[in-house]
Amino acid sequence: MSPDGPKKTTRVGWRMKMDPPAESTYIPPQEEGSAEIPSAEQTTEQADAAEGDTAVTKVMAAVPPVQVRSDKAGHLVILYPRALMREEMIEIPPDGLTMGRQVSNGLILEHNSVSRFHAKIYLRDGRYILEDMGSTNGTFVQDRRVNRAVLHGGENIRLGEVLIKFLSGRDVEAQFHELMLRMTREDVLTGAVNKRVFMHELERAISQAVRHRSPLSLLMLDLDHFKKVNDVYGHLAGDLVLREVGARLRHTAPPGALVARYGGEEFAVILPGTSVTHASSVAQSMRHAVGATPIFTVGHPIPITVSIGVAGLEELPQPTPKDLLRIADAKLYRAKKQGRDRVVV
Repeated sequence: MSPDGPKKTTRVGWRMKMDPPAESTYIPPQEEGSAEIPSAEQTTEQADAAEGDTAVTKVMAAVPPVQVRSDKAGHLVILYPRALMREEMIEIPPDGLTMGRQVSNGLILEHNSVSRFHAKIYLRDGRYILEDMGSTNGTFVQDRRVNRAVLHGGENIRLGEVLIKFLSGRDVEAQFHELMLRMTREDVLTGAVNKRVFMHELERAISQAVRHRSPLSLLMLDLDHFKKVNDVYGHLAGDLVLREVGARLRHTAPPGALVARYGGEEFAVILPGTSVTHASSVAQSMRHAVGATPIFTVGHPIPITVSIGVAGLEELPQPTPKDLLRIADAKLYRAKKQGRDRVVV
C-alpha cells in the first residue's frame, strides 16, 4: 500500500464459460509502420498458463469512475462485450492505470480472455502510453498487436475480447456523448447497424418504396459453419471473424444500402431502389468479398463463406417487413440446403 493510501479501482466483469484451445491465443505480430515504441522490460505471467477456463464473477463496481475534471486527462470507455459496458467514462489517474482480472489492478476486467495483469496506461512526456504486461491474448491498438505504443484520442484498444475506446482532448465529454449516441445505432463488434435500427429502417424503406412505386430488395446473409470457428479456434477468433466480415460487407455495399447485424452470425442488407436482378449481383459481390480471402486471426488463415437469400418487394402484393423477411429467410435456407456459399434469388 502506498503512503497515500490504497488506489481507487474500477471493477467490471461477467459470468462466462469458454473453451478456446491453446492455439487460439496466438495473434499475428504487429505490422510495420505502426506507432509502437521499442519494447521495455515487461511483467510476465506464470500462473495464466496453468489456469483453466474458470467462470468469472458478476459485474460489480468497487468504486464508481471519477467524473471528468481535467481537460487534459485521458479516459476509457468499455465498448464490448455488452456485459462489461458502462455508460460512463473511466478517468486515467495521473500515476497511470493497470488493467486485468487481478483485484489489485486499477481497472479490473473480469473476463476469461483477459490476463490477470494484462496491460497498463501511463503518462510520459505529455503522451499516454499503452504497454502490454506479458498477456496471453495480446494487447491491440486499432487491431494491431503492440508491446508498447503511444495512444491517440479516438483509438480502439483491445485486451483479449474486451474492446475499449480511448478518449482525450478538451472536448472529451462531447466525444463521449457522440460515442454513446452512435452505440445506440451500431453493433459495436461489427460496425453494422443493430437489429432495432434495422427493423425501423426496413419499415420506413418499404413505406417509401410503395409510395413512390420504386423497387426495394432485401438480402439475408449467414456465415457458413461459423460454429466450427468458435469450436476450433475459440470465441476470440470468432469475434475477430465477425468484425472482419462486417467490414467487408460494409465496404462492398453500394451507396444507399444499409448493412445490419441481424443476430449471431447473420447479417441483413436493405437495398432501396434496387430490383431483384440487380440485388442478385450485389449479393454475389458480397459473397465474393467475404469468401475470396481467408481471415487471419490465430496464426493461420480461416476460410469463411456466406450463404445469401435475396427477396424483392415485387414478390409481395401487400408488402410488410415481416413478409419480406420471411421470403428472404426462406431463400437463405434454400442456399444452405443446396450446399452453402451461394446466392438464391
